Amino acid sequence: MALRVVVIGGGAGGLAAALALGRAGHEVILLERDQAPSSQDPDEAFASWDRPGVAHVRQGHLILARAMSVLRAHAPDVLTGLAARGAPVLASQISALFPPEVVEPGDDDLGLLPCRRIPFELALRRAAVAES
Repeated sequence: MALRVVVIGGGAGGLAAALALGRAGHEVILLERDQAPSSQDPDEAFASWDRPGVAHVRQGHLILARAMSVLRAHAPDVLTGLAARGAPVLASQISALFPPEVVEPGDDDLGLLPCRRIPFELALRRAAVAES
C-alpha cells in the first residue's frame, strides 16, 4: 500500500529518505527551509547556493564504506552521477591498505567517496526528483 509521507529536511539524510521512499512506491513531500539551488551545476551551486541551515556545506565530505554499499545497492545512479561530475570513488585501494592477514572476502568492495557536500546533495536531489 502506497503511503503519503512527509520528510522534513532536504539535506543528505532527508534526500536519501525521500529517494528510498519514492523508489518504494510512496508519495513523498519534502520540506526544506533553505531555498533550492539556482543551478544544478555543482560548480555554480557551490559558488552561489546559500545554505544557512547547513554551516558546513562548503567543507569536504567523505562518504564512508557503509553508505557507499547502500548507494551501490539502492541508488547506483547517484554514484554514476557523481562519478560523471568528477567525484573519485576509491574502491579497491582501501583493502590494499589492510595487512594481508586481516583481509576478508568482500573487502575489495569497500569504498570511499571524497566530495563536497553540495555535489552530493545535488546528485541525491536529481535522483529524488526523478522518482516524483
